[in-house]
Amino acid sequence: MINKVILIGRITQDIELTFTKQGRPYARTSLAVERKRLSANSERQTDFIPIVLWGTTAEFMSKYSRKGSLIYIEGELHINQYTNQLNQLQRSTDVTVLECKILESKTLIEQRSHSYSPQTQNYNQGATKNVQSNNNETSHIVESEKTNTQEPETNNLHEFEELAFVEDGSGLFENED
Repeated sequence: MINKVILIGRITQDIELTFTKQGRPYARTSLAVERKRLSANSERQTDFIPIVLWGTTAEFMSKYSRKGSLIYIEGELHINQYTNQLNQLQRSTDVTVLECKILESKTLIEQRSHSYSPQTQNYNQGATKNVQSNNNETSHIVESEKTNTQEPETNNLHEFEELAFVEDGSGLFENED
């Protein structure tokens, strides 16, 4: 059986990092994704898909993305059930993100959100791997932690930023000098 969701869209709001009672970082937001087909009025339709980010992925995205950032995600569709205050069974659907990639340069994201100041928190080093695309550009993918894995060792923020943004000039992000 396969449960895999792949989406490209824009983040609908700045990602706010929160923590579970056990101290595990997570974030919830929505991704605006245009449908391929036009409506009867020949207009583009947009779906707003709820997504959940965990661990280093949540930390990375809350630090480096902003409302309107174009991102690529891979994840799993989760259907959640809970009982509301009226004792009624409720269901919600979201995508739990396993991998994500920012598809815009850091400069473009900063230009769009020129009035935002960077957050100052200690971040864990993201689990990254290099991926070669069809035109030999190197980009970084941040992979979520699995629920049964150990937390990664904590490194300083500067090392995390280097992993996220230092490229050879042909990648998705510009060099930081």
